[in-house]
Amino acid sequence: MIAQPLLLAIVGSELGSSAALRRAVALARRSGARLHVSAFVFDGLVDLHNAPQRPPEIEAACHKVVDDYKRQLCALVAELAQPQLHIDYDVCWAPIPHEAILAKAIQLGASGVIKDVARESVLRRLLFTPLDWKLIRLLPCELMLVAPQSPPEPARVLAAVDVLAEEPALRGGLNDRIIEAASALAEHCQARLDVVSAAPWFLVPNNGTQAARHHDALLAQHLDAFLGYAERHRVPHDCRHRIFGTPHEVIAKLADDLSADITVVGNIYRSGWDRLLLGSTAEALLQQLRSDLLVVKPRDFLATLRQQVDVDALCRRFTHEQPKDARPEWA
Repeated sequence: MIAQPLLLAIVGSELGSSAALRRAVALARRSGARLHVSAFVFDGLVDLHNAPQRPPEIEAACHKVVDDYKRQLCALVAELAQPQLHIDYDVCWAPIPHEAILAKAIQLGASGVIKDVARESVLRRLLFTPLDWKLIRLLPCELMLVAPQSPPEPARVLAAVDVLAEEPALRGGLNDRIIEAASALAEHCQARLDVVSAAPWFLVPNNGTQAARHHDALLAQHLDAFLGYAERHRVPHDCRHRIFGTPHEVIAKLADDLSADITVVGNIYRSGWDRLLLGSTAEALLQQLRSDLLVVKPRDFLATLRQQVDVDALCRRFTHEQPKDARPEWA
């Protein structure tokens, strides 16, 4: 028996209704998925040193912070309650937010995480990696980042695939995962689905040189691969878009031109050095898009992540960090 899918919605520390939370409720209702709402909080003034073993008075203070947030979250969830939609919720102590979210998603077996997008300044991106980028890189499940003014249900979905990244005959690869996720979203929301692929495009002298011939061959290969992909997935002709240029720039422009509410892309695991050299279309799109972004991972992403990160230790540390109902001796 296939387990019922679970969506993990993340709310900010202000604990108010948001575009991401409204999207999560709408998708859970439309798809029949379970919905779990989590708030991730941390107060450095309470847990100043974030020590492995907290003194009882610090443990009690952390527990009080979590309880206060939990009461507010309970009231918020009660406002969202709908017939035939059960919502679980919790508040998690999160000294390192991206690790806490990663551990929670893995422990719940979430099929998707839905979060409000945080737009970052250029200076902030240069100083350190924003939370959303870390989640794009590490979460093994789908990640939906929702813009502030987005509607609860998207009306137009744009799936962006890289048809030259995989063998044309490959089934079940990342490109197939992208179209599956985009098609499911479009079906649940009765939205239109468009498919786009950016062809390799660079300036070469048009004089029959080896570079020009190589470029022409790449374009022909891309056209054949894209047409084959579109035919295999029965994409209507007026929903097929083949564009030229730097992928994140031309995909973002097409999303604007089509008034797409959400763009669906894939992302693979990259080491720190690869990220520095190659970057990621998904990460670049996060800053280019004015609408929503859905990031899809390969089926074996968690196995690949386990080779690079001690996931079990991370989950144990996350569980250990949660404050217990401890009372100081002087209470």
